[in-house]
Amino acid sequence: MWRGGVAVAQLWRLGRQPSTADRREASGSLHSEQDMRLAYERHGADLLGFACNALADRQLAEDVVQETFVRAWRSAASFDHRRASLRTWL
Repeated sequence: MWRGGVAVAQLWRLGRQPSTADRREASGSLHSEQDMRLAYERHGADLLGFACNALADRQLAEDVVQETFVRAWRSAASFDHRRASLRTWL
């Protein structure tokens, strides 16, 4: 299972300084507009690619990704970084 703190520690060991997004995700923070913006910047493109492949319709895929982030915003309190990564939760 992914653990945010472990992931950040692994980045340090690999010689890569964790970004603000790495640290926010590791802390389980998903409560501010900035947290959601960082989540979108970090995972939006991957989600769009997944949705495009699954739906074979870019416009519909964009709608699905938008709805995913709207629901994530509304359900932010249910995100628990100890149980899953933000990417998995989305």
